[in-house]
Amino acid sequence: MGIPLELFLDEVPDGCICVICQDVLQDPRVLPHCDHAFCAECCETWLKTNNRCPVCRSSAELGNLRQMSSEARDKLDHVTLSCDNYDSGCTAVMRIPQRSSHLAVCPFTKVNCPNKECTDTFLRHQQRAHAVTCKYRIVSCGQGCGLKMAHVDKKEHSCIRALREEMDNMRTQYLADAAAINKKLEELSFQIRLGREAKNKEIRACSANRQRTRGCSASHLLRTEQPSRNLLQVCDQEDDIPEHAQTIKLPRIAPLHTAMNITFAAAKGRGRLRRSKERRNGEVITGD
Repeated sequence: MGIPLELFLDEVPDGCICVICQDVLQDPRVLPHCDHAFCAECCETWLKTNNRCPVCRSSAELGNLRQMSSEARDKLDHVTLSCDNYDSGCTAVMRIPQRSSHLAVCPFTKVNCPNKECTDTFLRHQQRAHAVTCKYRIVSCGQGCGLKMAHVDKKEHSCIRALREEMDNMRTQYLADAAAINKKLEELSFQIRLGREAKNKEIRACSANRQRTRGCSASHLLRTEQPSRNLLQVCDQEDDIPEHAQTIKLPRIAPLHTAMNITFAAAKGRGRLRRSKERRNGEVITGD
């Protein structure tokens, strides 16, 4: 909606009248295809049900609106006008940019009573006087309980009944809060239980993997220990080694299944094997 034309003290520039509401443009928007200007609220309402300019019938879309040119906006902003409450006694004169801020504090603006049950309306500068005489104004009990109530209810006030009602309200609120807390605790307990079960499952899986790994390591050691024992037996059997170097080709040893060539020096090898046998038999050798 626009600004009422009768408020303006100066002549309104051409093209600044909204053809939809017939008032002076407020927060103007321009259609891109024809440059016709309208109030933002009026134009948005129109384009929700129409896709044509209301003046020239050219195509228009809600998402294509743009601001009025700065030159045209400056001309409109320099026009003076009276306050909207001039008929209530306000004599203020202003320009369009100051209108909103003035109306927010204008003493001649009509306001409603802040008390919930009161339906009276009055001018802003009359609010203080009304607050003193309003029958729905909040007062405190003077009989000792100190409860607050509307002035109109003061005659029928009973301290005992009021305190009982206050206690009932507090009990109801307490029970509601306790129920909400218990529900929250149950949700947290459920989440903790789920997390604990998931953690235990993960621990059991890790333990099973570790046991399988240990079993594989033990079986591998057993497979590799037997070829080593076979090799020692072969060395024990080669007691007489010729003076020259000898190469012994061993059979394929599981799990490697490869042929191994071991070369022994005759003198050193014979002495080493003899001392090894004598130690096993409990004999003492003084030297070679």
